[in-house]
Amino acid sequence: MGRVMRCVFRFVRWFPVVFVTAIVGWSYYTFVVIVCATLVEDVATKVMYIIFYHVFAILFMLSYWVTILTNPAEPSDKYKLTEEDEEDLQQGISVQTVLEQLVSKNNLKVYTRNDEGDFRFCKKTRVLKPDRCHYCSISQQ
Repeated sequence: MGRVMRCVFRFVRWFPVVFVTAIVGWSYYTFVVIVCATLVEDVATKVMYIIFYHVFAILFMLSYWVTILTNPAEPSDKYKLTEEDEEDLQQGISVQTVLEQLVSKNNLKVYTRNDEGDFRFCKKTRVLKPDRCHYCSISQQ
């Protein structure tokens, strides 16, 4: 992939983040500068509005950026197939039987199933998918 394409890809990847940050910046300007500074006449009300706005804006931006900058986690080793499990699969034992053995052997609590009621299994990483877990094609994880 060329250098220009990598730059374009980075820009496109970060565009939603920049867009949300710009919206928050615009709302800050609109509320603090236009509404509070010019339209609200009572000083105590201005101060109260500005304090509440800053508390919620800081909490929102902190949560947003922590979410953006946190790397995705990987399932623990308890969810990975062992060599013994891989041998069972090669001997023709069904994937669901091996996964049921894995769940009972490691005392895993897996509630999310696929449409057929089977355990979810990632064929790419050879891991039983824990609840709320999916493969991300963007981060390759």
